[in-house]
Amino acid sequence: MAKSKKNQAPQLKARSTKKTAVAPDSPLLVRPPWARTPVGPLVLSDLRVMNALPPVTNGQPNLMDISELYAEGVQCEIDMWIEILPFGNDGLEVFINNVLYGSRIPFSKPLSAHTWPYRFSIPEEDIGEHGLKNLTYEVFSSNGSTDGPAAPTPVTIDRRDPNAGIRPGSVTLPSWVGNFVTLQDLDANGGAMVIEVPRRLDPQVGDKLEIYTEFPSDTPSLTIDDLPRTTAPVMVSLTKALLEASGGGVKQLNYVYTDRAGNPTSYPSSFREFTLVTEDLPENLRDPECPEAPLDLLDAQLNRAEIWIREYDNALAGDRVLVEFNTLLLVGIVNMVWPLRVTIPWDVLRDGGLDAPYEADVLYNIDRGGVITGPSDTITVDVDLRSAGGRPEDPGPVNPDLDPVEVTSSEGLTNQIGPGDMDDATARFDVYTGATAGHRIQLWWKGLPCYDPPYEVTLADESATEFVLTVPAAVIKDAGNGDIPTWYTLNNGANDNVIDSVETTVSVSAFAVDNLLPINYPDGLSFGDGRFALTCAQGIPSGIRTVIKDPANLRAGDRITLHWVIFGPDDFESTVITVDEAFPSVTITHNHDNPGHPGELFTVPFPTYIQPVLVGRIEATYHVLKADGVTEGNSPATIVLMTRRQTDGTICG
Repeated sequence: MAKSKKNQAPQLKARSTKKTAVAPDSPLLVRPPWARTPVGPLVLSDLRVMNALPPVTNGQPNLMDISELYAEGVQCEIDMWIEILPFGNDGLEVFINNVLYGSRIPFSKPLSAHTWPYRFSIPEEDIGEHGLKNLTYEVFSSNGSTDGPAAPTPVTIDRRDPNAGIRPGSVTLPSWVGNFVTLQDLDANGGAMVIEVPRRLDPQVGDKLEIYTEFPSDTPSLTIDDLPRTTAPVMVSLTKALLEASGGGVKQLNYVYTDRAGNPTSYPSSFREFTLVTEDLPENLRDPECPEAPLDLLDAQLNRAEIWIREYDNALAGDRVLVEFNTLLLVGIVNMVWPLRVTIPWDVLRDGGLDAPYEADVLYNIDRGGVITGPSDTITVDVDLRSAGGRPEDPGPVNPDLDPVEVTSSEGLTNQIGPGDMDDATARFDVYTGATAGHRIQLWWKGLPCYDPPYEVTLADESATEFVLTVPAAVIKDAGNGDIPTWYTLNNGANDNVIDSVETTVSVSAFAVDNLLPINYPDGLSFGDGRFALTCAQGIPSGIRTVIKDPANLRAGDRITLHWVIFGPDDFESTVITVDEAFPSVTITHNHDNPGHPGELFTVPFPTYIQPVLVGRIEATYHVLKADGVTEGNSPATIVLMTRRQTDGTICG
């Protein structure tokens, strides 16, 4: 019979001190597939996101690249769970932030017949807006039991750029940066330009910053990765090498922040502009020059008031030379022809004053594409534009506002001097504005001065209405006949500046040419008393040669007319004019006082002009009309005794 163990004291077994090895896959070391007790739900493996960005320290978990999200969605995978019952279908439900995504997915048995891990994708439009998403799932068996949910798997959907969608402001440049930056400027400031880039409103781990020096541009000049997660501005050093490599010219600094998900800030940011100058700038500016200094009215009248710029180092064609003359700006463009001559226009000259001398400070700067180099040293130029009778509109020399001269001849003709009038004429013109005792007046007659010294204005002239001056007869004679221009010149007696009136034309016909030389007969036999003889031996039938030559009177442009007269027809002493003919006028082409000039050669033909006379007396002359169209004169006659009778009683010709 068996013994009852009731009320028997338990028998204590001694604890063994022997250590027993446990296999790594022992159920004592591997957690069973139950949540708490053998009758609880199965513990499911975590859902995995397969196309998230690699993790970074302190970064957003399972961050989706925004481009990948749109292209592929969130790609997930789930491991096969433990099959509890060999029959019926299991069901899979996926949750986004505890909200069922889609409908339950059936899995037939055996589970091993399916492809594992199970993969699926959640499209961009289904994953939801910006933020952290928790993905999980549950499994439902055919008997109605539920396993799970699995532990949530976070995935980060970042749809917001680092500046929260707001266009970034412009960078801040160092205080030493102006509109232009040279390589020398960079060297003087540590070889770099340190700029301040505005803060991010929504910074994240892994943000990067791209700096652009031009717009538009596909390539940043500088990229800074893995920015610290802070809302502080970012200080960026743009080195001389970096800027120089980008080339000279206008720089439009802008930037883009991009987060790790690929969201860029608005492009471009606000600009910050400056011009980078990479070539050598002008140096060694030499002093400006004013060769005609001191400047006066004549310099302005002859357009010789200039500032000269000598060649400076690193000069380039197209450089603008900004000349400051008496604080006013003149501009010259370098064409590499030196010296560069910059004209001082009248409006700049007169700005210093017309009533008193002044000193003008002159300096210059060089403008190359907006980069100003200089200034040069300053020189001082003396200017004196005072005048009598001038006006501010222009420097002259002619002032059309001055009253023109009116000339009255001694015979009372206005602006005419008639034939034989050998006396003085009178010139009148209104007293000009500002006429002052001590001013000087010179009256000009065909460019000849009428007075030496010039007429000096008197106190009485200041209150008079007109000036009445004499035109000396000797000056009128020296100028001769013709349309004579006359005008007057004013001077203030204090400098050499002069102003002219407009011209008045005076028609002068007072003079005749009264000293012409007579005609010469090169074949004639001279009697020694100015008379000549021509016989058959001198070739009368072949024509009579004549020469008109007067070096003292005959000039190019004068017109001469030969007047051929023979008394006859058969008597040396006849008073009957048998031949009286005028030859066509001839214009002289060269001055007769030119060395070697032969004179004007005429051969009088035998028929008509000689043949009607057997024995007679030639008294030919010539008429001169001077090139002025007014002055004229007649030569004296040359007496030539002509006979066609021969000693044998025959007649030649």
